[in-house]
Amino acid sequence: EAFAAKKDWENANLWAEQIWQYQVKTADLGLRAKTYLEQNGAKKVK
Repeated sequence: EAFAAKKDWENANLWAEQIWQYQVKTADLGLRAKTYLEQNGAKKVK
């Protein structure tokens, strides 16, 4: 947001892309962990 406020569109776009990549990678990791636990008999905790 700071780069966008300064109208530094190149850096604003780079930061937006980095945030997007981080979100995708963490979502993928979470899904892989969930699948692994489900396939290896993990018990659900309530």
